[in-house]
Amino acid sequence: MNRPILLTALTSLACVVPLARAAQPPPAAPATASPPAAAPASAETEETPGEIADTDHEANRLRIGAGYFGRFDVPLGNPGVRAAGEVQPTHQIGVRYWFRRRLAFEVALGGGVQSGSPKTLAWSARFSLPVALFVEKHLTLFVAPTVAYGQGTETVKGERTVSPITGLERTPPDAQHTGLRLSIGARLGAELHLGFLGMQRLSLIGSVGLDASYLRGVSSAALAPTTKDPDPKAVDSRSSKVSLRTTFSDDPWASFLGNVAIVGYF
Repeated sequence: MNRPILLTALTSLACVVPLARAAQPPPAAPATASPPAAAPASAETEETPGEIADTDHEANRLRIGAGYFGRFDVPLGNPGVRAAGEVQPTHQIGVRYWFRRRLAFEVALGGGVQSGSPKTLAWSARFSLPVALFVEKHLTLFVAPTVAYGQGTETVKGERTVSPITGLERTPPDAQHTGLRLSIGARLGAELHLGFLGMQRLSLIGSVGLDASYLRGVSSAALAPTTKDPDPKAVDSRSSKVSLRTTFSDDPWASFLGNVAIVGYF
């Protein structure tokens, strides 16, 4: 009796076990470790060339450089009439800003006022786009297309004198001198940063160049009295010329003032 029952139980168990194994879900595949995400490259690494990254030029990029930008001479009147000479110097103060690694803009203004006699007013403006050609640790070589304009006036009060013709006192009309200058050209220069002296944000800029200038002067002054005209009125005389010249002057001191700039970056 017991043997048939035992065989029946074993047979039933043999059928149930395979069914239970088939019903079980297949084992999940072992998770594989995902590769570590690559660190994003910094903008400095992507954009900054290796030869520019570690330079004073790059350290001062996107900083405003302010300082003295040289001298610009403005003509005043007819050179043959104005006793003080043909030009009035204006010293320009401005800013330089490297908004790209190899491109900057530069704006400078200059002027001067003198009261009394003569009374003088002169002003000038210059706009330039320096392009960096070579950048080294403390030195930047650049070329800069430049446009500049200046204008000035001068008034000389007439002084009361005794007419040699009539013997009477006379006061001639005021002498008026005006002039303007328009220049278009380019400069080749170097900006020397003083990082090697521990002053990375201070630089000296020297340049030479070539420009074409249009100069015009007008003088209104009374002529000397004569027997035919013992009390002459003011007469206008004009002069104009176009000149092509280098911007480096023959006078050493004038060369320094006109072609060397001192800039501090903030």
